[in-house]
Amino acid sequence: MTNLQQFFIVPFSRNIDYAACIHRKDLTVLFIPSSKIPTREEDCAQLFLKWDNLIKDRQNGQIKAKNKKTFTIYLVLSEQCNLKCIYCDILGKIDQRKNRSHMTWDIVKASMDIMHSRLIADTEVYAQIVFFGGEPLLNWPILVQTCEYLATQGMNNRIEKMLITNGTLINQEISLFLQKHKVYVVVSLDGRKSVNDSVRYKFNGKGSFDSATQGIKYLIDAIPNKFGISCTLGSHNVLSLSEEIIFLHEQFHPRSIGINIYHYQQDGKSPIQINDEILCQALLNVFKTTREKGIAIYQFLSVLKAFTNRQRNSDYCAACADKLLFTPQGRVGRCDALMFDERFSVSLQDFVSHSMPNNLDWSKFTPEHEQYCLNCAARWICPGGCVYDQLVRTGSLCGVETRRCNFYIRLLNEMLELVLEATLTTEQVTDILIPSQNHFNNVIGNIPLDFLTYIT
Repeated sequence: MTNLQQFFIVPFSRNIDYAACIHRKDLTVLFIPSSKIPTREEDCAQLFLKWDNLIKDRQNGQIKAKNKKTFTIYLVLSEQCNLKCIYCDILGKIDQRKNRSHMTWDIVKASMDIMHSRLIADTEVYAQIVFFGGEPLLNWPILVQTCEYLATQGMNNRIEKMLITNGTLINQEISLFLQKHKVYVVVSLDGRKSVNDSVRYKFNGKGSFDSATQGIKYLIDAIPNKFGISCTLGSHNVLSLSEEIIFLHEQFHPRSIGINIYHYQQDGKSPIQINDEILCQALLNVFKTTREKGIAIYQFLSVLKAFTNRQRNSDYCAACADKLLFTPQGRVGRCDALMFDERFSVSLQDFVSHSMPNNLDWSKFTPEHEQYCLNCAARWICPGGCVYDQLVRTGSLCGVETRRCNFYIRLLNEMLELVLEATLTTEQVTDILIPSQNHFNNVIGNIPLDFLTYIT
């Protein structure tokens, strides 16, 4: 990958006779024979100037939608959990069976007041409330009270609600209540029974798969195709990840499946840690499976939107965008993995009085501000790394988180090669190939377009 001041040159590993030339300003693309790649800025500029009218005609078909402004609130309803997953990544955690707190209504009400103030101040802002834990269903009465309170406030059309749960406590009553209050549910499940139960189990040593799948069956009855599954990628499923994703898709028919790269623990390691190259290849394989099988993977949504629209991906981690996390102890922070670390939170009283201190403004830790990222073509589609993982591994909140960095570089190459291959099948082969909007849309493959509409 060559970096010129106004252009990126991206060579290919599969279609080695061509390279992509990307204009930084508007992310338009030309394909050039490898033997004729420009080495000077002025030569690249001349090429784009020569073909400017045809490029605009072919690559301006997409409406560049305005990104929705979302204010995210995480409510840690309970610090307790009924599972003992070996890769739980909460920094500073202790035994979650004992001496852990449930959130009280006073804290929920304070967070709702803050949210409503934001919605009133800016009519273009939407809010997303995420019920989180521990296991949030251990504090079911407060979840019920929160949803019923919101139903009386008259802003439900601007408030999305999400529950992140291990699924083991869901029953018919719970599923029907969640359906009534339009709570989108995400259940954590890492694949087939043998895979999931090797890392996600109860305190008695029994796996969680059977209980979680029973909970999902209640969701299927109440809200079919309107729930998601979250799958953590690690050593337990990396070699069979595509098969696990196919299983989850065919067995439960979720609206989408999220693939989460494992987080590091306090010592900078993880019990499900894997080689970066193996991790990257597993994700690339899933991308290919996604396109072929028509499976909606949540993490690919913003990438596809950015790539096909040829606009920067700004779907950063909510902690680096606009997120507040409220703990049962009445503290406000950015990151759920750091909720026990008071270096990264303030008391609710201080927050209400003085807002969040400058050191907890994480917006500067995105690809828009990292110097290394400014010279990388993958910045086009990359939503950035994980500030938490950076902190645990290096002691710093800033920098390049290599696992995600390497993947998005490889993914951009794969997507560009798909565009090239589609162009070669429809266009007369010449020295310069100019892909059209349809060629970019080809990258979506069989991913259901209604998934894109539903999520956005």
